[in-house]
Amino acid sequence: IAIAAGVVAAGVLIYKNWDKIKAGAQALAQKVGAKWTEMKTKVATTAENIRKSASEKFDAAKKKVGDAVTNIKSSVSEKFNSAKTTVANAASNIQSNVSAKFNSAKTTVANAASNIQNSISTKFNTAKTKAQTAFSGIATTVSTKLSNARSQASTIANGICDKMSTAFNSAKSKVGSIFDSIKSKIQDKINSAKDAVSNAVKKIK
Repeated sequence: IAIAAGVVAAGVLIYKNWDKIKAGAQALAQKVGAKWTEMKTKVATTAENIRKSASEKFDAAKKKVGDAVTNIKSSVSEKFNSAKTTVANAASNIQSNVSAKFNSAKTTVANAASNIQNSISTKFNTAKTKAQTAFSGIATTVSTKLSNARSQASTIANGICDKMSTAFNSAKSKVGSIFDSIKSKIQDKINSAKDAVSNAVKKIK
């Protein structure tokens, strides 16, 4: 009941002072609206200023980054082109040096091979000449020794033949003499026997 009475009293009080409350509420609303508008304007201005500043800073940073990237790109491109030129020159120099050294080595090898071939040919010809000379000398020596040996053999054979002939003739003469002596003795015996038989026969008659 007390609460209801309080609510009723408050309602009556509000009703009696409604115009004042309404006017105060309108004034408050106007003040709040003005403050809100002012605050909104300030916030919008501040936000726009922040946006502009951020955009300007972003554009400046973007430009700096773009300039830096362009500079880096140009520097890298220049360094790359310089390095490429250096590498190309070095490769060309290496190729030239290698080609020159290869040609020099090829010429050296060709000269060495030619010298070796000439040396071998010279030594072979020298050895061939020496061998021919040696074989010729050996052939001459062998031929001379064979001739000497053949002459000596012929002389020895002739001497042997002469000695054999002399010995044979001497032996033949001795054998003939012996046979003649034996024959003479046999003949003497036969003659003696014949004489003895003849004498015996004569005695018997």
